[in-house]
Amino acid sequence: MGQPIYREPMAEQAARYREIRELISEEISDIKHQAKAMRENRRVGIQHAVAMLKSEREHQGMSLADSSRETGFSKYAEALRMDLSVSLRLKR
Repeated sequence: MGQPIYREPMAEQAARYREIRELISEEISDIKHQAKAMRENRRVGIQHAVAMLKSEREHQGMSLADSSRETGFSKYAEALRMDLSVSLRLKR
């Protein structure tokens, strides 16, 4: 492969590139805000699911060890040479 060739954009192209950069700079804040909201919603959904599972486990009188034995999650994690760890903390 030869050397890359760079050409200055024609006036029309340069104007279009400026327009695109301006549009992006105007929208980037909103895009970041939406992404943050999506991550927060996902986190809340996971916390809700974990709370429901814990509640049902406790309702059935199962310990975490019982649950682990029944689901096989720990064995699955061991097979992958990974530790299975879940922690929850209250946001203050």
